[in-house]
Amino acid sequence: MSDFDKEDPESPRLQFRKQNHSPDSQLLRSPLVQSVVPAVWLALHHCEKMEPILNAAMPLKGKVHENTVALSSALQPIADTLDSIKQTLKLHLGSIKALDASASDHGDRIAQLEKNRCRVLTTDNIESHSRRSNVRAIGILEKMEGADPTNFMTELLLETVSSDYFQHRPILERAYRLGQAVAAGGTDSNKLRLFQSFQDKERVLRRSRDGVSFRGHNIRFFQNYSADLPLQRAAFRAVKAALYKEGVRFNMLYPARLRVVSKDGFKIFETPEAAQAFLKDHYNH
Repeated sequence: MSDFDKEDPESPRLQFRKQNHSPDSQLLRSPLVQSVVPAVWLALHHCEKMEPILNAAMPLKGKVHENTVALSSALQPIADTLDSIKQTLKLHLGSIKALDASASDHGDRIAQLEKNRCRVLTTDNIESHSRRSNVRAIGILEKMEGADPTNFMTELLLETVSSDYFQHRPILERAYRLGQAVAAGGTDSNKLRLFQSFQDKERVLRRSRDGVSFRGHNIRFFQNYSADLPLQRAAFRAVKAALYKEGVRFNMLYPARLRVVSKDGFKIFETPEAAQAFLKDHYNH
């Protein structure tokens, strides 16, 4: 047994030696503890100073919570409105997509219709060109032509138009009536003749402007156009009436163009809208 163990446990010497050799005392004397302890004491000192501030802030915490709840309640209708707007926007986007698809389909149909229209215009133009040597005669009594309408119409032209207008006896390819037959003695609205000479047809039309009669009946001659061409020409009717009122010379060109003789020279219009704009600019119509 050592001397240390034989000493009185209550002796001051033994107590001092126990304190200095205990694990706790050695830990407190370590460099790490010596560097941390001041910082811990400083933090505890500041915590003691912050305690009154924290105690004063506690009522504010309750008020902030109350205000937050009140603000959330006030914003809830706005949130509901935004949700409603979102749903409405989604519906509108669906409608816009449907409209876009429908517009695309309509665009394809319009393009197809434009193609069909071009084909119709081309067909109508071909038909009108094929009829350019045809003339319609109106005012001839029913059954007056007898069994040979072609020879009858040749003699009618020589008598009404005068042989001076022709360099030779007019040659008609054929002549026949159009439309339903009427009672004997009545007049037919359409009597068609086909000239072999385009110049002969033009001479007849020019001569008929002065008016011709045959056996006491007035006979009128017209160019035989396709069914759509007269409608295209009729679209210029209002413009022609205004030009006539202003004393402006004009005439129609084939197939449906308006030529105006103005102080600036000749003006040719393909559409009634262009002619109307010219009329508005120059004659305030």
